[in-house]
Amino acid sequence: MQAIGRAVLFAAELEKVLLVEIAQRLVGCEGFSQHVGEELSGLERRPAGTLLERLKTFGLAPDLAGRIEHVIERRNRLSTISSRTATR
Repeated sequence: MQAIGRAVLFAAELEKVLLVEIAQRLVGCEGFSQHVGEELSGLERRPAGTLLERLKTFGLAPDLAGRIEHVIERRNRLSTISSRTATR
């Protein structure tokens, strides 16, 4: 059960890392602007899959995107297993 908890926490951290990467790429393209701030504010509570899709629009390498997607899928499966176990 501890391993599942750690995996879920890791995936939450992954969402933060994806958001930081999006921020860096947005600022690199557009500079600091109100638009960038608004977009980041809107993305702040979005799930990892949505963040990954946005990051792909910046030309994220397909192999890296695939590996990140795999991590997200594993986290989702573990979260489902964890939820079922907790309700028993």
